[in-house]
Amino acid sequence: MLQNEQLKREIALLRERLASAGTPRAGGVSSGPASAVPEAAAPAEEPAPVAVAPSRPEPPPVPATHTVVAGDTLSSISKKYYGTAARWRDIYNANRVTMSSPSALRIGMVLKLPRP
Repeated sequence: MLQNEQLKREIALLRERLASAGTPRAGGVSSGPASAVPEAAAPAEEPAPVAVAPSRPEPPPVPATHTVVAGDTLSSISKKYYGTAARWRDIYNANRVTMSSPSALRIGMVLKLPRP
């Protein structure tokens, strides 16, 4: 019921704006009569803005380290913490001292995770 009233106020406000935009300009032509909207229908306040949810959920905060478990790859670790597999090279570069190659992961190895 409250949402219905809010929508009615918003429609009335939009009609008022359209009517005022339709007033003749210098050298221009009116897009419609300004009296199309009764003045009593105009709301006293603007409707509250509608919140828009993000299109993609944010990944969880990145901890300082990750302990490698069976099945982990640099890409899967990147996807887990950064939301994309593309950051695997950042993880590898942060751990080059202990890794001879990107495929040199061992179970139990503790990897440093760079901040996003």
